[in-house]
Amino acid sequence: MTDLPWVERDMPERQLAGVLHKGPYNQIGPAFGRLHEALSGSGQLQASGAWLGVYLDDLATTAPADLRSYAACEFPADQPVPDGMERITLPACRAAIFLHEGPYEGLPSFWEGVTATIRDHAIPVGTGPCWEAYLNDPTTTAPENLRTEVGMPLA
Repeated sequence: MTDLPWVERDMPERQLAGVLHKGPYNQIGPAFGRLHEALSGSGQLQASGAWLGVYLDDLATTAPADLRSYAACEFPADQPVPDGMERITLPACRAAIFLHEGPYEGLPSFWEGVTATIRDHAIPVGTGPCWEAYLNDPTTTAPENLRTEVGMPLA
C-alpha cells in the first residue's frame, strides 16, 4: 500500500494568467519559459504571484498528445493579461495537498505515488484541474531544496 502524507485544505479561488501547453505533462517546461518571456516583455513580471502548473485532463482517458495544461502564475484580476497568455480561474475547492521535496525531475514519479495513495486509501477525488504550486524559486534554490505542493480537488 502506498502511503504518502497529505493534508486536506480549503483552497480559495485563484486568478491566474498562463501559457497553454498541449502534450505530455512532463514536457511543460518550455511553456514556463514562454510565461517568463511574456511577463518580462510586458513589464508585468513584478505583478505576478506564485507560479503553478495547472493540469486539465485525466491521464487515464486522454492520449498524451492531447493533454492540456498551463504554465501559470497568480495574476491580478484588474490587470490586462500580457500577449501570449490567457486568463485562468482555478476554482475554490477542498483539496488533498501533497508535498514534494527535491528536483522537479522527480515530480512524475511523485505523481505516481500520489495517484497510488489516492487509490489505496479511497480518497474521494472531485472534478476540476489538479495543480503543482512551486513554493520556492528554482533560480535561487538548489534542486534538492525545491518544494512543490501537488493539489487535487476532493469530492
